[in-house]
Amino acid sequence: CTDKLKEEKNTRKANWLEPLLAKSLAVSFWAPEWCVNYFRLVRMEALENAPMASDREFPVIMFSHSFTGMKEQNSALLQELASWGYVIVTVDHPHDAALVLYPDGSTADFRGYDMPNDTIPENWWKFRNEHLRWRALDVMHALDQVTAMSKDPESYLYGRLDLTRVAAMGHSFGGAAVGMLAQLDTRIQCVIMLDPWMWPFGYNRMKMGIPCPLLVFEAPRFLGNRDILCIS
Repeated sequence: CTDKLKEEKNTRKANWLEPLLAKSLAVSFWAPEWCVNYFRLVRMEALENAPMASDREFPVIMFSHSFTGMKEQNSALLQELASWGYVIVTVDHPHDAALVLYPDGSTADFRGYDMPNDTIPENWWKFRNEHLRWRALDVMHALDQVTAMSKDPESYLYGRLDLTRVAAMGHSFGGAAVGMLAQLDTRIQCVIMLDPWMWPFGYNRMKMGIPCPLLVFEAPRFLGNRDILCIS
């Protein structure tokens, strides 16, 4: 790595947040101006436009953020995994994330609570269960795009991905989403859930099980109010 980096002209560390995203995020949350400047200064232990090694194929990890979160939220963890030779694909969930920035500069703000005003718990659960399926389909779509890029000679990912080794990782609502994804997509070889919000997953789907190795990190204080057995 050190020898290769000496050949690179640009070794600028990557922003944690894109400057425009940092500004838009602060404006959306009525944050003071210094927050914008601080966010724009935070750098990751990663380089912009770093070339990929061409002598191997790398396993892939798909990541889904939490409810009202954003794809950058677990960057410290994900850059650590990347340093061990994984290609990390973090997925934006428009109108479910705190804020999504599109390439043309437009944004999609959080609207995850836009749902029928219904006081019946069962109807509320059905809405969130469908919401979870949209989440899983977002990640599936992203995996489809990455797969296409790996087969495109014009893409920087061409021939660089080992698509026989694909993991899915998520936090909270994203944790439940990657569990559902594993049930829907046989390309997922293992699942990692970080404090998964399993209530929207549903009792019947939970009884189906996760069809691949599963690792769950759950804070003890979350266990009581996230018990999926309440669905039954």
